[in-house]
Amino acid sequence: LYQGKSYYKKGDLDQASDILLSCLNGAKDVNSCEAHYLLAQISYDKKQYQSSIETLYDFNNIYFNYDYWYGKS
Repeated sequence: LYQGKSYYKKGDLDQASDILLSCLNGAKDVNSCEAHYLLAQISYDKKQYQSSIETLYDFNNIYFNYDYWYGKS
């Protein structure tokens, strides 16, 4: 997750996406929750608005019990 966030902050969105996607394959915890949220943000930053919305809908269905991230989405 931290490596993906680092690439995101540097503006390397493609590399960040690849790393964050690998975080989603692990346990469904707060780290994968944040990774999923950041993937939606990356889609939005790339002006892929429909993809961003779909990612957030998926996010809300999976991580509804993480109040902080659910509220942010």
